[in-house]
Amino acid sequence: MKLGVLAFLCCLGSALAAQDYVSVPDEALEDEAFYRLVACAAEPRQGCKKPIVRWSNKDAPHLTLRIVSVSPQYPNQSHSKIHDALDHAIAQINAAGTVVQITRVPARETPDIAVHLVAQTEGEVLRSPPDPDIAGLTLPSGYVHVWWDEKTRLTRALILFSSDIPFEEIYSIALEELLQSTGLVTDIKSDYYVDKSIFSEDGPNEIETLQGQDLFALQRHYPAR
Repeated sequence: MKLGVLAFLCCLGSALAAQDYVSVPDEALEDEAFYRLVACAAEPRQGCKKPIVRWSNKDAPHLTLRIVSVSPQYPNQSHSKIHDALDHAIAQINAAGTVVQITRVPARETPDIAVHLVAQTEGEVLRSPPDPDIAGLTLPSGYVHVWWDEKTRLTRALILFSSDIPFEEIYSIALEELLQSTGLVTDIKSDYYVDKSIFSEDGPNEIETLQGQDLFALQRHYPAR
């Protein structure tokens, strides 16, 4: 089962009820249909169910990321692996040939993408949320929350990792959450994509590289460098 869960909040402060995945037949989608599904929850040959949101061309080349908080009880081994997995995910996205470039920044600098390691397990209601907009969240292993302005330009993103995140899946989950923080906000439910896409709702989290239609979607969402 896919462990990442996505939520949104728009510029006006009202929550957008969002479907986290779209179910499609167990066959390959055309590239453009795949892109529209992950970018705006469009079913094949249907309209968007979510706004298309992305970092502006001005901000995208200079995005910053930092692990903002680590709960004292967070497992040291998982913390260390998440640190490495984020570097790996950043490298994958930065090498995609788009305008998007992400850099880790030092302590005390406010990042565009804030990461929090939470000493709670999957399925628990989040205590002491790092942002009031996610109060009451039922925690998954990996979670991303994005905000945008009135022109659907992303303004900031937040990523959470639970303390019981499956150790062997950390690289895959980190890549998915970071990729979704670019505005590719919907998973795909289809047996065909279980082992072919980081956006697959089902199956083990084993994909650790950006390739195939996942890579196409990021390149379609942002201009080339």
